[in-house]
Amino acid sequence: MSETALTGLSGFARGYLLAADRLSNSGPDAVAAETARLEPGRPEIETGLNAWRALPEDECSALAREWLLSEPVRSCEDALDLHWSWLPPALEGERPALLVLLLNSLRPESAREILRSLWNELRNIPSRHLEAKAPSPQFLAALRRRFFAAFALVPPRPGSARDALIQVGRKELHLFLQELGLTEIGNAAGPDLPSTLQAQLALFDGVDATRVSRLLKRTNDEVEPARRMLARRHLGRALSAAGPNGDLVVLTALDHLGLILTQAEPEEARFLAQRLPREQGAHLLACCEEWRDDVDARTGASESIPVAALETELLRRLTSVIARAYVPTVEKRVWA
Repeated sequence: MSETALTGLSGFARGYLLAADRLSNSGPDAVAAETARLEPGRPEIETGLNAWRALPEDECSALAREWLLSEPVRSCEDALDLHWSWLPPALEGERPALLVLLLNSLRPESAREILRSLWNELRNIPSRHLEAKAPSPQFLAALRRRFFAAFALVPPRPGSARDALIQVGRKELHLFLQELGLTEIGNAAGPDLPSTLQAQLALFDGVDATRVSRLLKRTNDEVEPARRMLARRHLGRALSAAGPNGDLVVLTALDHLGLILTQAEPEEARFLAQRLPREQGAHLLACCEEWRDDVDARTGASESIPVAALETELLRRLTSVIARAYVPTVEKRVWA
């Protein structure tokens, strides 16, 4: 691969080569370890590294400058697809002038919400401390790298149900969590509902209390006993997390999704969690860790239900929700 071929690399590959060049100061083992983490299907990385190392140092420097200058400026939010609520904690302690630069890189609606959350911190800062000269492309690239380091950047593998969850819009994702939670509560229904669950439900007085009560009175005979037991575990754990007035439907969905994410790498799970409001995403990650421990110990219903089957079921439900979300009458009814 020549220098000409190097210029044709994807943006991902260019960024990886630049990062590997910096990492090379730590030794070849560090570069090899990072390259090994890449999923199959990125052969251009290894080939590109070999071509990069064959170039003289001055040509490497010139090519790096060219890449940095030609790379289009991307919104931090677009690159990560973060829910805005994850951003304020990552900005704590940043200099005010840098906050201005970062807010300029976000969508206006997200920047507005973040500014509201930081208002008490920024309102009394002198104007001169908020001023920042137009930065160079190299500085902006470094700033973005520093900012990105606070977040997971490992997306799910293409083709998986988990990958589908990062392809849908925010509205469809919200509808999906509602659908998933209601389905799991319905799966838990039956005349033999454990007394411990009944006692927890008696204390629940949230906005979904009536809807949940109706769902639990309808028994679906097609639900297998092991699947019903699992749904009841989701419901029980969600009731404990919700307390008397929490969002029981979404918490049930997050607990079920947390079980499915036990098949994902920790950073992949975090990548998905960042698409949700921070409170929901943090709860999802906590559920995932709890289910990892449960599955590892081979206890309860998690042993009886293959997670792969749950993932297939999730993908079918997601497809159904997306299809219905584009029917105007259904959309208006759900969001009324």
